[in-house]
Formats: sequence, C-alpha cells, structure tokens
Amino acid sequence: MSYELFFSIIGFLLALVSSYYMYPFVIRTALNSKMVTVDAHKIDKPTITEPGGLASLLSFTGTFSFVILLIGALNSLNPSLIPISFTSFELAGLMGALLAVVIAGLLGFVDDSLGISIKWRHKILLGFLPAFPLMILKIGTPEIFIPIIGVINFGFLFALIIVPLATNFAFNSVNMLAGYNGDRKSVV
Repeated sequence: MSYELFFSIIGFLLALVSSYYMYPFVIRTALNSKMVTVDAHKIDKPTITEPGGLASLLSFTGTFSFVILLIGALNSLNPSLIPISFTSFELAGLMGALLAVVIAGLLGFVDDSLGISIKWRHKILLGFLPAFPLMILKIGTPEIFIPIIGVINFGFLFALIIVPLATNFAFNSVNMLAGYNGDRKSVV
C-alpha cells in the first residue's frame, strides 16, 4: 500500500470519528444557546440548529492538521520509514489552503449564527476573502488543460483571476445551499 493511500485512509477515519462526536456536541451547544431556525422545507416545520457547518470546519481542520503533523513527526523520527517529506514551499501551500478553508468557514459561521444578515451582494465580495492566502502563496499551477484547445498557461493571471473566481464560486455555491437546511433568509 502506498504511503499516500495509508495517510488518506487515516485522515478519512479520523474525520469520520471526529465528525461523529463533533456534530452532537455542536447541535447540543447550539440548542442550549438558542441558535435555531425553522426548517422551511419540511411539512411539520421542525426546529433545527444553525451552526452545523462549524462541526465540519472543526473536524476538517483538526484532521488536516493532525495528518500533516503525523507525517512530519514520523519523517523527522525516521526519514527512511516514511519517505514523504514536505518542502517549506509545500508546507506553506498546505497551511495556506487550510487558512482559506478556515476563513470561508468562519464567514459562514458569522453569516448563519451571529444574527448578522449579510446581503447577497456583500456575500459575493466576501467570497473573495478565502482566496487571499492562495493568491499570496501562488497555490496551483498556471497551466490548465482545456479540451479541444489544449494547454493554456495563464501565468500571473492565474493567481489574480482564476484562483479568486474559483474560490468565490465554491464559497457562494455552498452558501446558496443554506436554503435547503432551513435558512429562510436565503429562500426568499
């Protein structure tokens, strides 16, 4: 079995277990704090908690950080045991990606849980914030294969245009799904 597959399985299992325990904790805490809303898509309109994404964010960041730490620790103890090592550039890229996810998750938490009603046009602008760590670190490859056309090298435009647009699209796509878990504000 390859080391990448082994650490992927470890990460998957750790995320599964941490989510299993994190969701009930977040739901209980949200219910006690009255962070609830009505599920507009159910016939009996049950009360549900708002900050469900917080459990996902905590599970992801904990698992991601633990696996990176585990790889680094095992590699520093015995480099021949685990032939995976990160250059400082790769590690900076991983931490930049983690920071982008945390920024997006915190923006979602603020939007859902703190009672701050953010207008859709502001959400579009806020969707660019998670892209900043990726843009600054120049994460990704500027060469993109487009079928029929071939490989296009976007150069510096990749970090300035493609990365922010892709991040914003992903951020706002997830945010639009909030209407399907009971958030009445986004159903209007």
